Amino acid sequence: MAKKENEDSIGTQLPILIDRNARDNASKPFFWIPKSDNDLSKGFQEISSKRIANMINKASWWLETHLGPSRGSFEPFAYVGPKDLRYIVLAVAAIKVGRKVFLARNRGSSQLGPC
Repeated sequence: MAKKENEDSIGTQLPILIDRNARDNASKPFFWIPKSDNDLSKGFQEISSKRIANMINKASWWLETHLGPSRGSFEPFAYVGPKDLRYIVLAVAAIKVGRKVFLARNRGSSQLGPC
């Protein structure tokens, strides 16, 4: 699933750096996300380096399980959904499994229903 740690491409280095950061700084905050989309005064939730790496690894597993192994050089898949941490998780997971993600804009979301 994961690329080897000696990859030369700068793009494929991001998952390696995130995994290394999770190993060396597991409890260090990596992201802060709002507890409420409508009220920032409610504060923020910390997402640790280890937690983000685990999210990426689970997404990588899911992609390979449901899409199969990549047969070429960065085969694409599309994602339409809320603009949140999932965008980043899927983008990095895609790199790990040799794919690229097309992050489609969700225009007209009121017509599509709640996201």
